[in-house]
Amino acid sequence: MNMKKALCLFAAVAGIIALGGCFTAGSDDTPEWKFAIVSDTNGNPEALKAIASDIVANNCEIVLATGNISDGKGGMNEFKKDFASVLEKNIPVYNIRGTLESSNDEAVLKKYIENSRTIAPVPDNGSEGEKGLSYSFVRKNALFIGLDPFVKDCRVNSYWMTTEIQESATKHVFVYSSLSAFFMKDKQSLASYPMLRDIFWNSMLKSDVPVYFGGNEKFYDRAWAYGTGSDAMHHVVCGPAAATPAKWNGVYQEKSLIEREAQDRKNNGYMLVTVYGSDARIEWKGLSEENGKKVFKTIDSFSVDSAK
Repeated sequence: MNMKKALCLFAAVAGIIALGGCFTAGSDDTPEWKFAIVSDTNGNPEALKAIASDIVANNCEIVLATGNISDGKGGMNEFKKDFASVLEKNIPVYNIRGTLESSNDEAVLKKYIENSRTIAPVPDNGSEGEKGLSYSFVRKNALFIGLDPFVKDCRVNSYWMTTEIQESATKHVFVYSSLSAFFMKDKQSLASYPMLRDIFWNSMLKSDVPVYFGGNEKFYDRAWAYGTGSDAMHHVVCGPAAATPAKWNGVYQEKSLIEREAQDRKNNGYMLVTVYGSDARIEWKGLSEENGKKVFKTIDSFSVDSAK
């Protein structure tokens, strides 16, 4: 077992123990805070409304969206309606385009960017040709990097990402996009260009990024994914918030590079991330129904330490 995986497994055990008690902050004295991640929000409006209410109840400060929240033509009216309880609390939602939003038509792109900036203060700091689509921002002790994979089909700008990380002094770094980095069910993946994907993955490993979040597959999947050598990091596919969960045989095409840690192909839900000091606990909260009421259960939980 490589050292990074051993350390992360230790952190995961600590995270499970923390479920029953208070968190102990690391050297970073930033007070505990939370954010959420949603993906694929079209389909079941009642599920999305329940998720929005739970995000508010958990006092999340921001929401990341790993794609597929618009109507495919740049509009977001349905999303805004079903996610109203979050937006009314002025909780920003930072989306990265999914397959539904992948059109590079100039009029559609303009409408999409305009709508994105009505739900979050999306900065204009992306690389040339990706401004308003890829971007980074800081919240408290964390740097967030959202990478658009459709300006250049199924590719992201690794150099720009690495520069953003190097220039940041934050304790945590969270990287997200809308596609998986390794082939799963969907044919659209960063793995479509394996050499460029490997550069991207190795860049994150060298920068000590502990986890990558993708979406689009319409199921939840967490795995260890390896770069060149024995180093690995978490690869997380965020499950669908409202889309119908997809059926898949669960077989990774790149078996030598990726090892499953957890999966859920039955439930809608969202991801809840609690940042406490130098660590973060990450949960997949599945939505189910008990006695006629919608309830959330933590189906998977793991912990990571900071990138710096």
